[in-house]
Formats: sequence, structure tokens, C-alpha cells
Amino acid sequence: SNSGEVCDLLLSVIRQDPDTITADLARTRFCDSAGIHAIVRANRQARSRGAELRLAVGDSPVNRVLVLTGLDQIMPVYRNVQQSRDTPRAVPG
Repeated sequence: SNSGEVCDLLLSVIRQDPDTITADLARTRFCDSAGIHAIVRANRQARSRGAELRLAVGDSPVNRVLVLTGLDQIMPVYRNVQQSRDTPRAVPG
């Protein structure tokens, strides 16, 4: 029900031009098609600016949704925020 707010927040962060953004979804219990759309939209925007959007999912049921939709194959998914921070960014290309 708050996917619009999440998308707005992610897009706001992306506009600040960071190299890497990690969205912490570890406590998220539900993600529907609107949530997936918000993640995809933010990922596209980040990539168009040369940034990398990462997801930290922990044991959240969202991880299963990412696997079922194939998003885990097109964007980096980590166990937690610290693992994301500890992982160097891949060289584009």
C-alpha cells in the first residue's frame, strides 16, 4: 500500500547522484506488483544515472518475489545492508 511512497523516496535518493544505493527490505513482509514496479522503475532510473540500486532482503518474503520475478538476476540482492556496503561495486560494462 505504500509502494508509491517507496518509489518516491528511492527516486529522491537517486536524484542526489550517489554511486550506489541500498534499499533495506529486510523487514518488508509483502510486495505486490505495484512494489515490484516501484523497484524496477527506481532501478531503471538509477542505471540511467550510472548508479547501482542494491536490495538487502534478509529473511524477508520479498526475496521469494524477487526470485519468482527474476529481479534477482538483473539487480544485486544482498543478505543485509552491511554485506552490500562491504561488496565493491562491479565495474560497468
